[in-house]
Amino acid sequence: MSAKQLEDFFAAFKSLDSSEMFDLYSTEASFSDEVFSLQRKEDISRMWRFLVSNIARSGRDSWSLSYNVESDTSASWEAKYLFCGTGRLVRNHVRSQFIFDSNGKVCQQIDTFDFWLWSRQALGLVGVLFGWTAFLKRKVRAKALDGQD
Repeated sequence: MSAKQLEDFFAAFKSLDSSEMFDLYSTEASFSDEVFSLQRKEDISRMWRFLVSNIARSGRDSWSLSYNVESDTSASWEAKYLFCGTGRLVRNHVRSQFIFDSNGKVCQQIDTFDFWLWSRQALGLVGVLFGWTAFLKRKVRAKALDGQD
């Protein structure tokens, strides 16, 4: 595969186009990061719709995405946005690894980022005190999954 698929993915993300992002995943896709572990394309689509709509609702003016496609299967990126739960500004630095199927669709995406750093920015004192714990990670995951319905 070429870096074109990754360019398309991040261009769609930058423009907050979750429908276009959905189209880039295979039917057997999986996604994981510090909060989500998703095994179906529909769940991945629901996650992106949730995140994109929250960014748009919280403050499109604060939204920015910069990215660097490093290879045919990896990219690093920084998203800046207002976290909808607190209105706090977050800068999240993420590294993404992708596996593509024979049709050029994403079949696996693994994102990594510093959850404690994210939680300190997004949640303030709660993140400072508890952002390193599995408890807070589970709580954020549950709240995010609740908000997707």
